[in-house]
Amino acid sequence: MFEKTKNIQNKYIFIAIIIVALIFSSILSLIMYKFQQPLLIFLIIIGTTFTLLLIKYPEITFALFLTAGVYKADLRLELIQQIIDLTIFFGFLSILGSIFNIYIRRIKFVIPTKQVLFPYFMIIILGFISLLYTPAPLYGTDKFLRFLTITSTALFLPFFLFQSEKAIRRFFIMFIILAISMVIDIFSKGLKPNEISFVTAFGSNYLALGRILGIAIIIVFFYFVFSARNFFSKLTFLLLIPIFLFGVFISGGRGPIVALTISIFTIFLYESFNLLKNALVLMKIKKDNLKSLIFIWAIIIIAVFLIIYFHDFFTTIFYRFKILTEGDCKSATERLMRFEKAIESLLSFPQIITGLGIGGFSVYFAGFDDIRGDYPHNIFLEVGSELGIFGLIAIIYLIFSSFLKIIYQIKNEQVNNKIFYYTLLALFIFMLINSSISGDINDNRLLFTIIGLIYATKEN
Repeated sequence: MFEKTKNIQNKYIFIAIIIVALIFSSILSLIMYKFQQPLLIFLIIIGTTFTLLLIKYPEITFALFLTAGVYKADLRLELIQQIIDLTIFFGFLSILGSIFNIYIRRIKFVIPTKQVLFPYFMIIILGFISLLYTPAPLYGTDKFLRFLTITSTALFLPFFLFQSEKAIRRFFIMFIILAISMVIDIFSKGLKPNEISFVTAFGSNYLALGRILGIAIIIVFFYFVFSARNFFSKLTFLLLIPIFLFGVFISGGRGPIVALTISIFTIFLYESFNLLKNALVLMKIKKDNLKSLIFIWAIIIIAVFLIIYFHDFFTTIFYRFKILTEGDCKSATERLMRFEKAIESLLSFPQIITGLGIGGFSVYFAGFDDIRGDYPHNIFLEVGSELGIFGLIAIIYLIFSSFLKIIYQIKNEQVNNKIFYYTLLALFIFMLINSSISGDINDNRLLFTIIGLIYATKEN
């Protein structure tokens, strides 16, 4: 009797979701195409189907939510963006899809671990209290609300969404699809050799392009290449790597290149150490360690090949690294000035206890308060300067404990699972380095997603 009632309730919920999808698709179609009936009916059908799929597979919607800032500035999406913010839309569908799948018991409800909850609530409480004294109420309020909604969603939804390998694969595939789309957009605009200018895709900036392609390279190489079960699949994924590397080099962003290099080099050193240890202590060489090193060398060779044969297209990145090494880089100088001011405020009293207040660095350094204020471009200095020593301890604890957790999992899990954990480690390092040299805490929400993934996969 109870099971029958439950089935009836599930049907009603599903019907309600269909109605919501229909209403949303109809309103959007009407606004965009007025009353052109054949096209309108087609759009309603497509829109409803698309919305239902996003609710059924919230991990896909979640990937679109996390990357919305990359593509929503595209002029081809301007009309949609005027009607509804795509970040809010995909965020709402991600949460709705999670709730629906929890209710029908497709996924289970999970309480996040205290290693995440403790530092998170400390940052929330300190940020809320600091709104009382921040000299930047506009930027501070906007930053706090963004952290409370967007960044918090990025941190906690992985606990609910990633309870199966299929869900994780679908999530990863979305980043690969986005990366391929961005590369196509770049080539469709045409490329000119020996030109010093940043390259962008979908109206985003060059750093967004570098980050997405860097993430895609890590996912393709560490996860799909190693987990591919046949030669054709492995070859297909391997062929994507030079294409994505070309996109990273041509973007002109130094940060993503440095972060990607360190991420791959860290895994290379770890595997080299394991290979040497096994050879000297156990007097044997494990095939998995040797295979990992061979594939990493393959990436290095591919990168060198691209640099040699397509160097005319990489003029911007060569020039930017050149002026950096010569100490004549304006952006690096300004970045260092922000670092120094953030450290100065953190070491002064009473700011070492209270912080400048959330968003307060913008007024302290640049002397203005705006919805999009200034920030140190370093997640540790940002939280430390604005929320004081206790905020700094909270963010360090969250990040360091996540690092220890992933290292523990790599050392203790079965060989098959190590592929996934190596992927997480490389993604973690990649996003940690990026968040240490660019963006504010909410711009680096993907770092919080990786942290959520690290704990979620172990919890589930």
